[in-house]
Amino acid sequence: MTTAARPTWQPAKDGQDTQDELQKRNLRAELEERERRHFSSKDKSKHATNCSSGSYKSRNHLLLEGAKRETEDGFVPRSIDADDSDVEVNSDEASDDEEALLAELERIKKEKAEEKLRQWDDDVVFKNQVRGETKPQKCFIKDTIRNDFHRKFLLKYIK
Repeated sequence: MTTAARPTWQPAKDGQDTQDELQKRNLRAELEERERRHFSSKDKSKHATNCSSGSYKSRNHLLLEGAKRETEDGFVPRSIDADDSDVEVNSDEASDDEEALLAELERIKKEKAEEKLRQWDDDVVFKNQVRGETKPQKCFIKDTIRNDFHRKFLLKYIK
């Protein structure tokens, strides 16, 4: 039986995830805790040692700091002269490469479209041949021959 027409006599209760409650909760920490419990129950030896709460957060923090340091250390500014020929060659090569890639992409799209069209034609034209079904030839059948009584009658008196 449906409850759609029944009135609710009880007011709303706490714990229904209002906006205030959601803002107070640390969803990320809850998710990490659930993942940790899940993986520890799945493979206790592997994930339980690697995913302890303190080391997990500190390891992520160190990884992020290391990535920042690498990008800062790896960037070395160089002076670019206005008459530097390397810059012009690179731009010409880049445009040539881009044109070649666009031409290749266009060719691939054209091949795929042709293949799809050919496949569609094959499916439609040769559909009955692929099935291997032969259609029985339609012939006229008199209504009198369709039931057993008439068949017996015709066999008895016509032959």
